[in-house]
Amino acid sequence: MQSPDNYWYATLTLCVPFSEESRESGQYCLSPTKTTVIGRSPECQVALNPHKYVTVSRRHAEIELVPSEPEAYWEIRDLGTINGTLVNEIQITNRHRLESGDRITLGLQGPEFIFECQTLNTTVAIEIPKTEQVASIAKSAVEQSSKTVSETKQSVLASSVQEIEKPKPAKSSSVNTQKTGVKSDRSAIISSESTSAKTQKNDQSSISQKATNGSDNKQANLTAQTPDLKQTAANATKTGKTIWNLIARKDLCQLPGHTGGVKTLAFSSDEQTLASAGADKTIKIWDLANQEEKITLTGHKLAVNALAFSSDGQTLASAGADKTIKIWDLANQEEKITLTGHKLVVNALIFSPDGQTLASASADKTVRLWLLATGEEILAIAIPAWQVGSIAIGSDGKTLAGSNEDGAIRLWQL
Repeated sequence: MQSPDNYWYATLTLCVPFSEESRESGQYCLSPTKTTVIGRSPECQVALNPHKYVTVSRRHAEIELVPSEPEAYWEIRDLGTINGTLVNEIQITNRHRLESGDRITLGLQGPEFIFECQTLNTTVAIEIPKTEQVASIAKSAVEQSSKTVSETKQSVLASSVQEIEKPKPAKSSSVNTQKTGVKSDRSAIISSESTSAKTQKNDQSSISQKATNGSDNKQANLTAQTPDLKQTAANATKTGKTIWNLIARKDLCQLPGHTGGVKTLAFSSDEQTLASAGADKTIKIWDLANQEEKITLTGHKLAVNALAFSSDGQTLASAGADKTIKIWDLANQEEKITLTGHKLVVNALIFSPDGQTLASASADKTVRLWLLATGEEILAIAIPAWQVGSIAIGSDGKTLAGSNEDGAIRLWQL
């Protein structure tokens, strides 16, 4: 596991305007080694104006970096407050893992923060501490010239003393080398330092590759990628299986075409096709290998909120704000059937593993099951005061799961 100090950087940004009188900072840096407490107490690391934010507790919430494998993560915890702590408008009851871009609200009407974090790739070259740098240089040079040093010890010492009068780190280099355990007398250390310096000037040897040259090279090392990462990026580009290379954090391509906001996406099972839909009421099918639009489907009267591919990738289901569900034959690029029955916007769709049935969830607080061969509604589950936002079907097709924004999950035996 990497050191949090070197690999994580996170901030909290206050979203409401702040004034000089309040002495509040708009952005707070989070410590990767200490717990950051947010509240009205002046002892908090993020201390809010006690007169302005009266609904915030003196010690309201705390954020810390949690060591974990394969990587650490940031976590927020409510400190038993009356008004609670919300993340993305959902109240947390215990510890909650944070993702970059999360909105943290202290109480229902309290101040809102944006949490942002970024990491460096685990293959980033890290600057070698000075003592280690000198030790590695000295050790390598001593091994190469030990015979010469022993034979000409006195002459080398005299000439080396004159040369080290110009560079500033000469004295500290010898001291640091002794501390790192290089077993040699002073003349050998000074000679090795001089020898390594000349070697660096003449060519790019293995010694110069092990040591960085201060702040000038540090920025270049931070952005350097190993051959393995470059190969990964090249493979991803060739196969077209992903839109983003998450390792190199680089866009592989952009797919323009929609005239409004894109609300939903779905991959086919072979990951060669992507479907997108949104506020412009259109559905677009993209060939990822060639990075081009294959089909545009129209038929919905309002925004499209949900898409789902069948397991064979030949059928696509779509639904949205017009309360209808449409089944599309992608091979013939035509609408096969329209399913009606929901009273409000449809939020989610999913095919059964065999592709014979489709489940849908709506803001009308119902989950419905459809037989695609006939377009018949074969099951309707009414859930009073419970709006289903997401659904899933088990791999055996016998169990249906649904969830809502209150954190509840329900299971039904089909």
